[in-house]
Amino acid sequence: EVLRNLSAYGQNAKAASAQALYDEARSIENESLSRYAPVDQGGLRSEHAFVDEAAKIEGNNVSITFGYTGPYAASVHENPRTGKTGGLSPSGQKYRHWATVGQWKFLEVPLLNAERGMLARLADRIRNGLGGRLSAAFYGG
Repeated sequence: EVLRNLSAYGQNAKAASAQALYDEARSIENESLSRYAPVDQGGLRSEHAFVDEAAKIEGNNVSITFGYTGPYAASVHENPRTGKTGGLSPSGQKYRHWATVGQWKFLEVPLLNAERGMLARLADRIRNGLGGRLSAAFYGG
């Protein structure tokens, strides 16, 4: 039903959907950066390449890619000690510098938190992007 409704609005609906996805990804990014990303020397927060410049529209599919792209982002994301080492390695060696805030799964956690209500937020954004012209059947409201 959603696809049928999107088809009825044509290219405008695709553009509104792309913007809605972009806005949702940017919101998750902001949450990740402000509340979860570890800070040691600030690389993850200051030099991240996170959200595509725009969502991709390919036929009837609209998608966006987002995530941290720094050379060590994945290993930090998956390390349960991230932000919790107290400056000591597992063997007791003192680090020269270490993250004093943040946690592992710094993207996964805000993404999972955002899942609740995501479809309604996307539908609202799409509806607003189309000037409020979507029926309640479009977004289940």
